[in-house]
Amino acid sequence: MNSKERIGKILNFQTPDRIGIYDHFLGSTVESWKADGLPKNTRPEDYFNLDLDIVKLEDALTCDLTTDDDKFRVLSFSEPFQRLCEVFGREDALRKLARDPKEFKASLENETNSLLGSIEKILNKGIVFDGAWAWGDIAYSKGLFFSPSWYKDNLLGLHKKIFRSLSSKNIFVFFHSEGNMHDVIPSLLEAGVRALHPLEEEGGMDI
Repeated sequence: MNSKERIGKILNFQTPDRIGIYDHFLGSTVESWKADGLPKNTRPEDYFNLDLDIVKLEDALTCDLTTDDDKFRVLSFSEPFQRLCEVFGREDALRKLARDPKEFKASLENETNSLLGSIEKILNKGIVFDGAWAWGDIAYSKGLFFSPSWYKDNLLGLHKKIFRSLSSKNIFVFFHSEGNMHDVIPSLLEAGVRALHPLEEEGGMDI
C-alpha cells in the first residue's frame, strides 16, 4: 500500500496497512543533518519515506512541482483569521476584532476571496492535491480567542466556503489549531474538516 492509498483509507475511516507517518523538522535540524551527510537536494520527507508531501501555497503558486502518484500531496495555507494575525500580530488582530467588528469581518472576507483565488490558480495549473492543511490558531489552553457565537456568525461561513470548495474537488481538509477548541469541533465538521491537528493535551484536548 502506498502513501496515497494509506492516508486515503485513514481519512475515509477505513483500516490501512499501518498508521500514517509524518513529522515536521526544524531548519536547524535539517542543516545539521546535511552537515552529517544527508545527501544534497534530498528532503528529509523523502529520506525517511514519510506519508505526506506538504506543499506551501506560496511554493505551489511560484514553483514547478514534480508529480509523485504514490505520495499523499497536501496544500498548506493559513485560513483567514490566521492570515490577519500574521499581518497584524495576534494581539492587535484581536484588538481590531473588538474595536471594529464590521471592518474586521470585511477583512476576513477579503482574505477568503484572495485565498480562494490563489487556490484556483494552483489547481488550474493542473497540480493535483489529495489534501489541504489549513493553519488557524483560533484557541489557547483555556478555550477560543473569541466566543463560539462570534465564530459561527463571522468565521464559520468563510470556512465553509473554503473547505467545501476543496471537498467538492475530492481534497480532504486538515485543520490546525493549538489550544482547546472543543467548542467549535461540531462547526468545523459542518464546514468540511476531516482531520484535526494537533490534539494538545495540555489544552484539554485529550484524545
